[in-house]
Amino acid sequence: VAWNLTVGMLGFGVALALPFGLFALFPGMLQSLPKSGSWMTDVKVVLVFLELGLALKFLSNADLVGHWGLLKREVFIGTWILISIGLSAYLFGFLLLPHDVKGQKIALGRKLFGGLALGFALYLGAGLMPQNANNLKLLSGFPPPTHYSLFANDSSSHGLKANVVNDYTKALAMAKAQQKPILIDFTGWACVNCRKMEEQVWTDPAVQNFIQENYIL
Repeated sequence: VAWNLTVGMLGFGVALALPFGLFALFPGMLQSLPKSGSWMTDVKVVLVFLELGLALKFLSNADLVGHWGLLKREVFIGTWILISIGLSAYLFGFLLLPHDVKGQKIALGRKLFGGLALGFALYLGAGLMPQNANNLKLLSGFPPPTHYSLFANDSSSHGLKANVVNDYTKALAMAKAQQKPILIDFTGWACVNCRKMEEQVWTDPAVQNFIQENYIL
């Protein structure tokens, strides 16, 4: 354990020190760094939009665990869509902040990132409704699960389509009666890996059928 910790901290330290070490060994590299300017403001604003999206994700985790019902799947994704559209509008110059000048030329980099933000908003829109959740496979596990929805009331199965028994005593009795082993799914409301498993593995027809025929889940 001590060696594992030592190696881990060594890697952490090297990663932090590497940029400073390189600049000390090759001071000429500092001259090639981009100079300060308006691009730094653009970077800060972009990071603010990204931070809003990530903060919403952490709030969503708390909402899922507490079952507050504040950020149901559609509300969460809809807010991410608005953030992405806002970022795109800023990068394309439609949304102006106090430091911006109306009619200023939009650099190619801003256009590219603005297009990415708009494309991300369209991508999210394609999977907004629970029945279209498969369209968001790349984000599987990050938005709230499909059963935590404005249009769904049953949250007992964590979205699993296979028959699920949420009572160990009952499951044990069924296992004895049907001569099947019990398959226990340890999961969590704020577990991204669990969501990915439930949305991409459990929903596979072959997996579902195999579990239903051979196990008590």
